[in-house]
Amino acid sequence: EKIAKREGAGDILAEGVKRIAEKFGVSRDEAVHVKGLEIPMHDPRAFFGDAVDYATSPRGACHTKGDYYMVDMGRGVSDAGIMPGDRFESSENKGAMVAKYQNLRDLFNSLPLCIFSPMFSPEHIAGLLNAVTGWDFNANSMMMAGERSFNVKRMINIKLGITKEDDNLPKIATTALSEGTSQGKEPDMETLMRGHYKERGWDVATGKPTKGKLQQLGLSGMIKEIY
Repeated sequence: EKIAKREGAGDILAEGVKRIAEKFGVSRDEAVHVKGLEIPMHDPRAFFGDAVDYATSPRGACHTKGDYYMVDMGRGVSDAGIMPGDRFESSENKGAMVAKYQNLRDLFNSLPLCIFSPMFSPEHIAGLLNAVTGWDFNANSMMMAGERSFNVKRMINIKLGITKEDDNLPKIATTALSEGTSQGKEPDMETLMRGHYKERGWDVATGKPTKGKLQQLGLSGMIKEIY
């Protein structure tokens, strides 16, 4: 109630973790947020795919931009090349599959489809859309639509001052736990992010979508916005 009415301590808490940390001199590694959005309940030490998703989601640590924990709990999407695996896997392949899954989720948001519905494959979505519109989409063009959407958001963030350095998690969120089923587990963010950037066609040094990737996605007209 104090937060809603901005009364007393609630006036400060209403600003969120990032602003609170800046006000009281809390280090970035202790402030549990990404790009200003607090990390949700799904711990990145329990599902390493979520660590990549939180680091690269356009709006910060958002589980609805790529709820990859669902994949590693068994809900793969085979025709999109997204398959369940070891939730503690720190590989380039894991980082790449998170990119594919984010593209699928951006497709859901673009249509829109509820992400809490049963997982529809891109082929199924194309069939539904074609039946309604008379268009001629297929699974590949559906996934490209999601990828295009994700990259447009990336370019908007870049223009707003977001850089590769913002694609990270605070140390407190990646330091191994001393107990529980994720005890001793830490995501190798460097390896995961390298695979993610490669899959996305983003420059590994700058985090920008490459000119070639933007041309491939039909976004040539936007190259000048970030180069």
